[in-house]
Amino acid sequence: MAQKRGKGEPMTLSDAGRLGGEKRKRELGAEGYSKLGQKGGEAVKRKYGPDFYSKIGHKGGEVRKEQLGTEGYAKLGHKGGESVKEHYGPEHFSEIGRKGGETVARTKGPEFYSEIGRKGGEARVEQSRRAEAAPPRAEAETAAEEEEKPREAEEEP
Repeated sequence: MAQKRGKGEPMTLSDAGRLGGEKRKRELGAEGYSKLGQKGGEAVKRKYGPDFYSKIGHKGGEVRKEQLGTEGYAKLGHKGGESVKEHYGPEHFSEIGRKGGETVARTKGPEFYSEIGRKGGEARVEQSRRAEAAPPRAEAETAAEEEEKPREAEEEP
């Protein structure tokens, strides 16, 4: 919430905009004010293009993530997802996932899915090779403990 100005302090641009907006809302009523905002949003979209909102939304998200930290931002996303699930139902996520997949298939073609499938398969093979080459965890921990023992003995007087 904004701080009140003291007597004799000049009005800031932010104060003037807020006060003007509040006055206009009283004049138009909530519905009229909403229509005015929508009209302004459409004018901005015509002037700057539809990607403008995506860019400013991304920028705002980055600032918010910095404010909250990674964990806080993740909690915020979870809370938003829960709200969407409560409002639209859990099947909503399946539906938007299906629509997204259809759009990707239409725009990128079946070759795209073949490519990502191949890359995923290669990554799995590499992951399996690394797992097979690494010593079992218990042996690795025992080896590390054994390495530490001589050092401890050397350090004692």
